[in-house]
Order: sequence, then structure tokens, then C-alpha cells
Amino acid sequence: HDYNGASIVWADCDNGNDATGDGSELNPFQTIERAYAQAGAGGTVYLKAGFNYQITDNLASVNHPYWTTVTTAPGILRNEVRIHGGANGQFDESMIKWNNVHFYMDEDPTGYFTLMQFAAGQHIWFDNSEFYNEQGHHTQTDLFNTQNAKYYMTGCLIRDIGVAAGYFQRNCEIRNIGGDIWRATDDMLIVNTEIDNMDPMPGAHADLLQWYNPGSVVDNIILYNVTATNINSQGFFGYSGENTAIVNVIIEKTEDNPRLSQVFDMHHILIWHSNFVNLDFSITDASTVSSWNIQNSIFNKLIPGGQNPTVTELDSSFISNNHYVFLNWNQTNGGLGGNYTTGDPLYVNPMPYGSGYHTPGTENYHLQPSSP
Repeated sequence: HDYNGASIVWADCDNGNDATGDGSELNPFQTIERAYAQAGAGGTVYLKAGFNYQITDNLASVNHPYWTTVTTAPGILRNEVRIHGGANGQFDESMIKWNNVHFYMDEDPTGYFTLMQFAAGQHIWFDNSEFYNEQGHHTQTDLFNTQNAKYYMTGCLIRDIGVAAGYFQRNCEIRNIGGDIWRATDDMLIVNTEIDNMDPMPGAHADLLQWYNPGSVVDNIILYNVTATNINSQGFFGYSGENTAIVNVIIEKTEDNPRLSQVFDMHHILIWHSNFVNLDFSITDASTVSSWNIQNSIFNKLIPGGQNPTVTELDSSFISNNHYVFLNWNQTNGGLGGNYTTGDPLYVNPMPYGSGYHTPGTENYHLQPSSP
């Protein structure tokens, strides 16, 4: 027993049976859903090796009050258990912790699908798991359709899918994405996460972080210690955001994409110790923003006026000790803050100019001591 009398229950997608099985190691159930229902609050479902597990929603929801874990059986590796999320697969349960498994889809790339769906108010935890679409990242596929559920991802790999997702991510890797990386949601926290190769579909308007929630304000977002390389997109985009912190963030935009970050109607924004390589940052109308704090960061350009160049100072904001590679064509010191420097920064090991794409793990965008 794992917790408070809860059981350890076994499932085997190839040799189990929901009708005649009893959930034991020798007589397992076939489906995860049946095993989860029997495991009880705080219990554990062990998955035997198999590639034919499915996300199903055939039983009445149990919604255990404590975390119930679904994980590979002892001695089974993550790549030995694959769970097909299907087209808009839904496992209608809350307080479930998925551990050490593969979630995948293999859907028609001309359709629109999500790997998994959640219901409002549900809490789902994914730990040390992998998510991907076998059709690749140039597909109309979202990782999740969340419906305001709370989902937590720790130590996960998200790769080869149309749109990634994030509510709480810690120590995650995101690779080969064809659409947005994150769509801002209240109380979003992204920590110690690496992104590489954001490669949008032709004609796609893809963003690293997009604020877009018509009719309401997106509040309380933290990006901390995030590295994003090979980002073929405009970076940040949107409006109606408040209380956002971007700290220790490096974004390396590819040189072949002329787009720039564009935001407006944003309040209480903190940007510290961050570096926007090849990426211009435009506040499209400085009159719509207030209470920004930007310090010790490097911008390719910071354009406070944007589409309203007569207003360049940010209301009730503090900007200081930043470096700007370029100034806008008519920019002097408006909106740049105090004690700033300009010119080509001397990085420890930057992407070679004109190479277009970096070699993962080789670049270092920290400044040399002799850099301006």
C-alpha cells in the first residue's frame, strides 16, 4: 500500500483485462482508467511495458482528493511505455500525477487536435515525461486544451508539436515547435526551462510568449532562468498584462526573421538580467504602459515609442544600467533610462554572424569583462 490504505494497482495494455483482471501484477487491468479508479486516493498505478495505452474517458470520474500516481512499473524505462493521447484525448480526472511515460499523437496534420484535454478546476501533474506528435511540428496540434485547469510539468520534454503550453514548468526542455511556445495565463510560472528551435509553419504568427485574452487582464506571470535559442518568431506579443517578471532570460532570435517583440497596455512589468539577442523590443504605445522596471539587460533595440513616437517615456517606470546594441533611427535618450551603454556587445561565445542557427550547447551570451 502506498498511502493511507491506498493500493498499488497494475495495468498491462497488451495482456491485461478490465473485466476479469483484479489489478494485481499477475492479473492486471488493461486500461489506465480502470486501474486509476481502483488505486484510490494516494495510490499508485504501475504500467507494464507496452505501446498501446490509450487516454480514455469511459468511466464515471473519481477525482481522488490526493495525488494518485500513474508510472512505469519498477525496472521499466520511459521509452518502454507509450500512451496515445489521440485526437483531443481526455482523461477526466483530477489530482493525477503522470510519471516517467511517453504521451504521443499521430494525427492527420491537416486537422486541428490537442494531445490532451482537461476540465476546469482539475489539477494534473506530469513528471519526467515526454510529449510529441509523430507527424512533426508543422501541424495544427496543441499540447493541451486546458479549460483553465492547473497543470504542473517537472523535468519534462516537449517536442515536435504545433503549440507547446505552460502553466507551471520547472526543469523542462521544449524542442522543435511550430507555433506559440506559451500563451499567457494567470499565475503562470516557468523556471529553469530551455527552448530550442521555434520554427513556425509558413504564414504562422507565432510568439514565444503571447498575451491575448480579450476582455480580461492576464495577471501574475514569472519567467525565471529561461533560455530560448533558434527562435524564428517575434518573441513577446500582446496586451492587457499585469504583474509580469522576466528575470535571467536569454532569447536568441534567428537573423532571418525581421519581426520584433510588440506589447502595449502592460503594467507592473519587471525585466532584469535578460538578453534579447537579435530581437528588437517595441512598446508600441508608451502612453498605455506604466510601472516598468528594466535593469541590467541587453536589448538589440528598445523602442519605447513604437507606433506613437511622440511619447517615449514610460510612466512611473525605472530603467537603468542597460545595454542597447542599436538605437532606433530617431532615438536619442528617450525611454532608455540612466547609465546605459551602446554598441556591439562582446559575448563569451555568440552565434557566428550570418550562420542563422546556433549549435545547441555551444553558445554563451554572457558578456566578457571588457564588453561595453
